[in-house]
Amino acid sequence: MRGQEAAHRFLTSIWKKIRSDIVPTVVTDGYKVYKKELLAQFSEYHRPPYAGIGRKPHLRSVPKKGLRYGIVIKTRNGRKMEAVSYESVIGTVPPALLNTSGAERMNLSIRNSVARTKRKCITFSKSEIMLRSSLDLFRADYNLCRPNIELKKEHRRTMTPAMSLGLTDHVWNFRELMTFPYRQNTHYIT
Repeated sequence: MRGQEAAHRFLTSIWKKIRSDIVPTVVTDGYKVYKKELLAQFSEYHRPPYAGIGRKPHLRSVPKKGLRYGIVIKTRNGRKMEAVSYESVIGTVPPALLNTSGAERMNLSIRNSVARTKRKCITFSKSEIMLRSSLDLFRADYNLCRPNIELKKEHRRTMTPAMSLGLTDHVWNFRELMTFPYRQNTHYIT
């Protein structure tokens, strides 16, 4: 499902989880609805200076200071990728951040780990609540139970994403994850 409503729901769910004083750097695949939704969330209205002649100028929507938005456009011919172009649309996105490989890698991990996300198979999820539940379980397992190779290189010891953020001090086992008493996350706005 890809459209204006899906983009709005996706980006709104992200904005709810970050603090209001943070203006993010966003990189997408160039789908136009992302820019529209991004500007709807991170814009301010300003009135241009009035010269004293004629009508007063109308309010104009201006992106918030610090907003950076870039796009990565991949041109394909069938299954073969022919070219990749990078563009900073709002602000200046550093070249090191101007890629979508992190999101693509996470999508691959999700598709390979959560059978309910596959379309043409017997385990396809027909219920949204079951799909959400299986994705929540994957998220908890990924962040608490699975050591990350890149974090191990950086910190010189086995680490999970939750350990690198200081949310836990050890790699959890699955039994510990499933028996942990649930409580509302206090680190994010709900």
